Amino acid sequence: MKKFNIHRIIVFFIVIFECHKELESVLEGWLIVKIRHGDTLPVILSNSSPNS
Repeated sequence: MKKFNIHRIIVFFIVIFECHKELESVLEGWLIVKIRHGDTLPVILSNSSPNS
């Protein structure tokens, strides 16, 4: 039976959370620049069902 290492799991989630915050910050900055320049923004469609 494998040993469960909670410390590695916690570190993994901290790293994932930090990556998410950085990505969010970069996207917000990109949107601000696009809006200030009067550029068009891409349309992102959300589809909750992949078969629709």
